[in-house]
Amino acid sequence: MAICNSLLNPVNQYHGSVNYAHRSHYLRGVSHGRRCRTEIGRRRRYYGEEDAMSIRMRCYGGGADWGRAEAIVKEVEDASATPIPRLKEVADSLAHEMEAGLDSDDHDHLLKMVITYVHTLPTGDEKGLFYALDLGGTNFRVLRVQLGGKEGRVIDQEFAEVTIPTNLMVGTEKELFDYIASELAKFVKKEGKKFSPESGHQRELGFTFSFPVHQTAIASGTLIKWSKGFAVSEM
Repeated sequence: MAICNSLLNPVNQYHGSVNYAHRSHYLRGVSHGRRCRTEIGRRRRYYGEEDAMSIRMRCYGGGADWGRAEAIVKEVEDASATPIPRLKEVADSLAHEMEAGLDSDDHDHLLKMVITYVHTLPTGDEKGLFYALDLGGTNFRVLRVQLGGKEGRVIDQEFAEVTIPTNLMVGTEKELFDYIASELAKFVKKEGKKFSPESGHQRELGFTFSFPVHQTAIASGTLIKWSKGFAVSEM
């Protein structure tokens, strides 16, 4: 009874008094709210935020509002959907451009199908410390990762993102790559004790150069053209 009175106190203070029907309606609302909150929490925990949001809409938005919301979403989905024939046309055009690029040595095609010289792929057995550097925009990213083979997978990893000064994007080759090497060295120096090469192995670095290149070997090639705001000379 004390619990009921405490629940009703806010109502009594506002209205002065409430009759039995009002009290019953109020308590049903409290019970409904509790059930909704419990179910929303359960859905969020086991099924994610999107599922929890759907329950919230049903509890507090009302059936009619929920139906209208679903109708609006369906309308947007239908308007945004790409017809199957159009998707097939895009796929066929892509395949045609890929074949044309592979059949020709020039680089005038839409897709630059250049040779990568990658003859082997990772097996999952790799162990030790590896570095990666990705250059392809106004920032470049460096990553270190400790691999533990198929059992350990990725044991630990750290990365940093470095902004490239605008003047270096249109400067000389030496200025740009000296800057990248300097920032990479700073990153390597911060290597903690949890990162270490395998016994008898050195640190290895993979370099992603996200510009069109005519490769002559796995680690060498000739730049076809700059893009993404770069216009470095002497390359």
